[in-house]
Amino acid sequence: MKKGFAKLVVAVVLLFSLLASNSTVYADGPKVSYINKNGIVITYEDQTRLEGIGFDKEDIDNMTQEEYDENKGVYAESTSRKEVYIKTVYTYADENSVSDENAIPISTQSYELDEPTFEKDLALDKLYSSKDPIYTSRPDLAPVYSSDVKDTNDLNIPSSVVADEPNLIGISSDSPDAKNSSSDYKTLTIDIAKKSNGKYLLKSTMKWKKMPKNRGKDLYAIGYSNSDNDYARINSSVVGKQHYVAYTMTKSKSDTFTYTLADDPNTFTLSSSGVVVMQDLKNNWDNYKVAELTQSLKFDIEVDGGINTNWVTTEAGYKHRTADEGSISVSDVTVSFGGGSSGVDGSLSVTLKKDKTKYDGLYKVFWQQRR
Repeated sequence: MKKGFAKLVVAVVLLFSLLASNSTVYADGPKVSYINKNGIVITYEDQTRLEGIGFDKEDIDNMTQEEYDENKGVYAESTSRKEVYIKTVYTYADENSVSDENAIPISTQSYELDEPTFEKDLALDKLYSSKDPIYTSRPDLAPVYSSDVKDTNDLNIPSSVVADEPNLIGISSDSPDAKNSSSDYKTLTIDIAKKSNGKYLLKSTMKWKKMPKNRGKDLYAIGYSNSDNDYARINSSVVGKQHYVAYTMTKSKSDTFTYTLADDPNTFTLSSSGVVVMQDLKNNWDNYKVAELTQSLKFDIEVDGGINTNWVTTEAGYKHRTADEGSISVSDVTVSFGGGSSGVDGSLSVTLKKDKTKYDGLYKVFWQQRR
């Protein structure tokens, strides 16, 4: 009797500790569950089912009650994904401006690379920045890279290439290095999932592989073909997120900002064929440096009345702010999507009413899935 009571006490204490700490222990068996950061009990079945729809572990760990309820008991009937690898080169007036976070680039150029070239350029960028006299003398100004960036040794890059002057402009080996330039690296994905409740999830994820120097109000959009009003967007499902991890020499902090139409209406711009969320990128603070930065945007659409197409056509796009010149709000932004019916490519458009604001061009990833 005493042993049974002791076991019960231990079990209650462990459960209370889990609830109090609100920590994440991912489910790894059919009888294991955990409590996510919003107090929702996630079972192993939930985790497997939600991952099948297109939510990753970070999404599930930060899932709101509304998101969970919308997807409760729902499975993916079919899914597809497209990922692109983007390198953006910023050219400045002089070499000293490269390390100045307030410097405004005089030009920008983005390139969509294949994965091997992207990883090679990124590895070389990381290697040469660690040797650059500008950064060795001022390590506090040195660029920060995502933890999953590979080293040149891991990619078997020949030592002759590593020993050369860095080539950080354009596609590898196609043009010489410029001392008055720097590059950003990021991946952009778009997912389409046909859900068992008849709805379609459109979800995009943007991951920074090298942390952006300037962090202001960036614009993240998803557009979809809807010229014949074939689809109705479920506005309660519109969610944007920004997850960061920051480090000091001895500590780390992480958090996720969640943006919804109900709680943050002044963060979104809507049209009949698209959504834009404005996200103020997390910056360094005190002794903390942001070293991981992932953003996402997602919503559901459903067939509305007589359908005129056999396709779900979508495109995600991202505009990065390169300088804090001029104020901007979502009322200054419009979003639209043209074409894309019957398997024909469409095009996402995100425009600004104020020319004085400094943004990159629109990075985009296009995808279609048959219904």
